[in-house]
Amino acid sequence: MVNYQKIYENVQLSCKDQAELPLSYRELNYAMRMFVEEVVDAAVEESKASVVGSSQLLCDIAAMAADLKLQVEELEDATTSLLNGEEPRGEQ
Repeated sequence: MVNYQKIYENVQLSCKDQAELPLSYRELNYAMRMFVEEVVDAAVEESKASVVGSSQLLCDIAAMAADLKLQVEELEDATTSLLNGEEPRGEQ
């Protein structure tokens, strides 16, 4: 659950002064409370979307790393075979 009061009260005093807003969340009128809550909720949703995007990126990187690992292992096997005078596997 989002604590709108805590978030509002963490806003710098100078910012509230410039916008001519009260220092305390409880002093906001209903319309301003709804505005603050809407802005905070939008920020939360944006953050969630960003995390989901980051998760997908990490999954893609993991898949590429697994593919790269397989290719490196195949290169190692081929190099070892050549060093041992054998025909590399898969090249016959």
